[in-house]
Amino acid sequence: MTTITCDARASPIFQDEVPLVACSSTRKSSTPTRLDECILCQTKTRSDYLSSGETGRARIISLAKEDGGDDSRAKRVADLSVQEMEIMKYHSSTCYKKFQRDMEKKRKQESNDAEPSVAIDDAENYNDQRRKRIKTNDMRRVCVICGSDCKTVKQQKVHKLLRICEKQIALKLLNAAKLLQDRVYTETAAMCGPEDVFAADIYYHSYCCKEYFNKYNLKIVEIMKSLEAEESVAAGDEILKERFLALELDFQNTAYSLSFIREKLNENSTFSSTVTNRTVKQLIIELYGGDVCFTYPSNKRISQMVFSTGRDPQSLVEAMRVSSVQQVATTIAQELKDYTFGLEDSFCEPRDLQLSANMLLKNPPPTWEKFCSHLFHGRQVSRVKMDVVFQILHYALSGGKEPTPLHIMVAEGIHSLTRSKDLVTALNRHGICASYNTVRRINVDIAERIINIAGDNRVALPAVLEAKVH
Repeated sequence: MTTITCDARASPIFQDEVPLVACSSTRKSSTPTRLDECILCQTKTRSDYLSSGETGRARIISLAKEDGGDDSRAKRVADLSVQEMEIMKYHSSTCYKKFQRDMEKKRKQESNDAEPSVAIDDAENYNDQRRKRIKTNDMRRVCVICGSDCKTVKQQKVHKLLRICEKQIALKLLNAAKLLQDRVYTETAAMCGPEDVFAADIYYHSYCCKEYFNKYNLKIVEIMKSLEAEESVAAGDEILKERFLALELDFQNTAYSLSFIREKLNENSTFSSTVTNRTVKQLIIELYGGDVCFTYPSNKRISQMVFSTGRDPQSLVEAMRVSSVQQVATTIAQELKDYTFGLEDSFCEPRDLQLSANMLLKNPPPTWEKFCSHLFHGRQVSRVKMDVVFQILHYALSGGKEPTPLHIMVAEGIHSLTRSKDLVTALNRHGICASYNTVRRINVDIAERIINIAGDNRVALPAVLEAKVH
């Protein structure tokens, strides 16, 4: 065997030996990555569909970075540039799931190696069981509509599942899911087109698919009928125009919601069908054109507002915000001040108090009654609450100068039970009963009246007793 000496200090290199640097350079693979094929397996078959979902790509990149380049698939992904990572594709039903399982298994093995207390045999058994369980769950095919692998039709079980592989069915399934917003929509929320449906390997029962599409068609028919019913009340109807103009809406100073106008038009309406917000909007556009504008709230449950284009929206909102509250408060306060109970010149006897309370109960102020109808519910309970609140507010606005039946009864009852001046005074300061001086004045007036009627030499009898002469 001959030797070749390159330098006196270097060790001899034999003829049949190859340097390590040369060995590593000759074995390095120079095969380029094909981005039009699966990034994980680098193959493309006619029976598999490639997906390029953003969530899947982000998951693959994250797993590849965690691996550190030990796996060939992870190394291939890590060597890609940012632009290439955005266009890479993968088999979502096979390679993607297998890559996730392998990376999870590898992570588990590394964590088990770091914990010597866990036995190796137990870890392997656990990983084998978990791998079998994951494989069983992933390979189990179910219907995307009913969520089961078996469908009972006319007392017969149907196990045959069909894979969605037609563009027309895939498109109709996505459209139906968006309209119905049911379980299928949850399963296909991340799918944008038929290609994503093909890549996800979605299966269905023929009976479920037929029933689901029939439900979708019926929903469309209902929508079309509702649109036809709305159009039946035409915006150009003269009667509708007259009713609308009779409302005398001032769009220049106030903004109105379409729901408010719709309710006003539907009150005592003689139309064959109810007026909708859409009809109201068409009518306003026809009558006012570009002189009015509409709001478009982000919350679809909030009705649109309409107001004049000649008014600043911000100033209009501020004016409405102040004027609505002020108008209600002013109207109710005026009704409270104008109402009289008729107890100023009376002795506040039980019959007087009952008569005054019955008048309020039977004939309440109209604006106050309408206001309280939105606060209380139920006829009997709301009527009692409405009268109590009305008397308390009336006594507070009058400054305690005009007594009400409620305040007289509460003051007299507490005074007769406790004879406490402090308790009556404390409740009076909170506006719940009449003052202590009012109670004393009423008692003195009643006593003087009895003495005047009975005279000095006669026995005073209550008014409820009647003397019978035989």
